[in-house]
Amino acid sequence: MTRKKSRSTRIEQKNMVETSLERYRGLMAPVDFSRLLHELEKPLLGALRINPLKAGLTDLQEWKDCYGWETKPVPFCPVGFWLTSKKINPGSTLEHRMGAFYLQDAASMLPVELFDLNPVDQPIILDLAASPGGKTTQIIGRTMDHGLVIANDSSQGRIAALKAVLQTWGAINYTITCLPGEWYGTMYPDKFDAVLLDAPCSMDGLRATESHPLRPITDKERTSLARRQILLLKSALQAVRPGGHVVYSTCTLAPEEDEAVLDELMRNYPDSIQIDDVSERKHIKASGLTQNGDTQFHSEVGKSLRLWPHTFGTAGFFAARLTKTGDIFPEMPHLRKSSSAQNSFSPLPVEKLREIFGFILDEYGYDILPLLEDQELEIVQIGKSLFLMPLLISGFLSQLNFRSAGMGLADDGPEGFEITHEFVSRFGRLFNHGIFTLPEELKGAWLRGEDLSKNGLPVMNHTRILAVRDEDGRNLGRGRVTSDRLKNLLPRKVIL
Repeated sequence: MTRKKSRSTRIEQKNMVETSLERYRGLMAPVDFSRLLHELEKPLLGALRINPLKAGLTDLQEWKDCYGWETKPVPFCPVGFWLTSKKINPGSTLEHRMGAFYLQDAASMLPVELFDLNPVDQPIILDLAASPGGKTTQIIGRTMDHGLVIANDSSQGRIAALKAVLQTWGAINYTITCLPGEWYGTMYPDKFDAVLLDAPCSMDGLRATESHPLRPITDKERTSLARRQILLLKSALQAVRPGGHVVYSTCTLAPEEDEAVLDELMRNYPDSIQIDDVSERKHIKASGLTQNGDTQFHSEVGKSLRLWPHTFGTAGFFAARLTKTGDIFPEMPHLRKSSSAQNSFSPLPVEKLREIFGFILDEYGYDILPLLEDQELEIVQIGKSLFLMPLLISGFLSQLNFRSAGMGLADDGPEGFEITHEFVSRFGRLFNHGIFTLPEELKGAWLRGEDLSKNGLPVMNHTRILAVRDEDGRNLGRGRVTSDRLKNLLPRKVIL
């Protein structure tokens, strides 16, 4: 039954690709169409993007040696790499579960690379349709977690997954909201330095990926999607400050959802926006369409980027960077606020601040004060938990209902402070003590979530919550020292 279903699925996918190919045949020269057909016969290579908050190129080389990977760089993303050969699936590795890299189709790495982001500038950035969070993590990596990223998604059902991705990444300077993206331009006009709109689309990229499976789509649905994309892009342009950038992207090749959307905005606001030609700076020759059949697009639209699968060996993709050059006045819709958001927290009193500073320094040999100053953070208390919170968020608090923000630092329990997994996962490599190095023969049991008996283990110091590492220095989470064991505190998502 499974084999029949699999064969049926393959036939259905092939038919959908052939239908799309007929729609696109007239949009390219015969030689390019032939190249496209040849490319679609090849398997789509998986790719990973390194998390610069936790790893670097030397770590990639270690992963290659350890897991039998061969890689080649993604040309438009300095921390992106295709996996051309692999003995061990990257999704099954400890590094992936701990957030040292993100698995992502290479084409999806393009939009964020179109921004000019300088961590020193402390940019305020809006990701208007953020879930599942891959591009949000890339923004945070590009800014080295400086400034503030607001990750918004209109679907309540996707917020938990978005939060989990950002926590695994080790992000601090972010907040998550759950609002219709069409509202942001009215709520926060001229507020953001940059806005990413990776728009909901038909996902007709000619290649199925795990996150973007091929599916049948009607002309009616395509028209409906285009209408919403226009509203979302208008909202993004209203929300960005004059001189700021908006990147519009989709994982579809349908001109109705790509060039036609840009054309609509350019014709409505010709004196307020421009489409930037970034092809030379990014070394990408992948110009957008200037017309679709008898429809001629605005002259600026050709500056967009259309990645056919044969351009770089990716799934099909579309992206463009727009600069706001003038006012786009928002209409004033009726706005409602989410009643379930929790914005209530209080800054820590000076005495409590000294206490947590001293605890982390004494127990782990790590001075947290330079981190707060460098990344413009404060420590706040929510219930019994302490959080690292971006200072920039205070400018939004009067209006913005957020679902999550910052990074958990420690829980304040009856026995004192207990640092969080998220904090250890990102900063544990900087600890000078309060560390337990796990013997190699016990690592398998630990990664399965098992507690370890203290019998036969090296003597542990007085610290109640230890940062656990393996003999190669890789972070393995936290362990609680009890009278007879080291209790495993790895989150369920990390356990093998």
